[in-house]
Amino acid sequence: MPYSGNIRPDVTPPAKRFLIELLSGAGSFGSQERKENNLTLLRLVAAAAVLFSHSWPLSSGVRAVDPVTAFLGEVTGSALSLAGLAVNAFFVISGYLVTKSAIRSEARPYYWWSRGLRIYPALIVNILIVALLLGPAVTALPLSEYFRGETLTEYLTNNMLMWNAVYQLPGVFEGNPESAVNGSLWTLPVELRCYVAVGIMAVAGVFKSRLLASALCAAILLIGFFSDDYQPFGKLSVLQNVGYFILGAHFFMYRDLIPASPFAALLLIIGGLAIPLGMLGSIAAATGFAWLILWAGLAAPRVVNIETRLGDPSYGIYIWAFPVQQALVQAFGGGAPWMIVAIAFPLTALMGVASWRFIEKPALSKKSAVAVLSVERMKSLGGVFRKGRSA
Repeated sequence: MPYSGNIRPDVTPPAKRFLIELLSGAGSFGSQERKENNLTLLRLVAAAAVLFSHSWPLSSGVRAVDPVTAFLGEVTGSALSLAGLAVNAFFVISGYLVTKSAIRSEARPYYWWSRGLRIYPALIVNILIVALLLGPAVTALPLSEYFRGETLTEYLTNNMLMWNAVYQLPGVFEGNPESAVNGSLWTLPVELRCYVAVGIMAVAGVFKSRLLASALCAAILLIGFFSDDYQPFGKLSVLQNVGYFILGAHFFMYRDLIPASPFAALLLIIGGLAIPLGMLGSIAAATGFAWLILWAGLAAPRVVNIETRLGDPSYGIYIWAFPVQQALVQAFGGGAPWMIVAIAFPLTALMGVASWRFIEKPALSKKSAVAVLSVERMKSLGGVFRKGRSA
């Protein structure tokens, strides 16, 4: 419609418009959640942060920390790390979205199928390339010994199932400060177990009562807190990530009650870190962190649309960064973390984009077919039952 002179076009600068929306008040997450959101950008930033943070211990030894982690330690006096915060953000976002999928999915097979498609295709390609191409290229052993090694079989079988992660390959990266081939894989079994737990809860009807779901989640955390070897989630140190997943799940379950306010989130973070409340302070800060991540991802004004150009390369970046960095450390020697960052980031970004376009996106496109099949099957079964009752 041409400008008539009575209606002025919106010429507000983007930065000012962002500030106006930020300060204009907040409804609940349920009312403020945006279809065009910042989740892809947040995941990309988190994956990049993990790569950046890992470059120091991988090139200079386990005690070396990146500048951001060092700054966080000085300011907060805690053991916060950049990589840890990035992984926590992944678990918060995953908890929200996976719980949303489990509750809203009318076809239960669709939930399980979509979760498998999200993790396994790109992961299996990564494992095969690392074990069968990268490993033989960099191993210190003769190839005959490499391919006969039990560790190779364990790496392939365990990591393809991803119920437990294996980090070593025969003679690979043994001269590096860290010998793990892909240390980032440790989070995937934890996340997979969270997917299974949420799916079981959905099938059992637990989410029909928010209080029941919250009580069960609290029981999971409480049992884990008093357990040294917490099954099926693993050791107590892993429980923190389960906790962030549960926080994300709760923000979805109570989305109609929780205001999408960054100020409430910041208040909890500052209060939790500044006031000596022990565990209560840690819980408050963790809740504030989850709140801030989800506000930025779901309710904040859209920052940039990267999906149309890059898709979602974050998962590919995450699973490829560690072996790429290890190969660079072996090639160039340790002690140069900034060089590792400068070379590894563009390489891994390209691999992440390729993983999305050629593996993940085609695999995820199969979700809709399964959804249609499942719904049609359920409708046909419902028709059979109705005929049986009328007879």
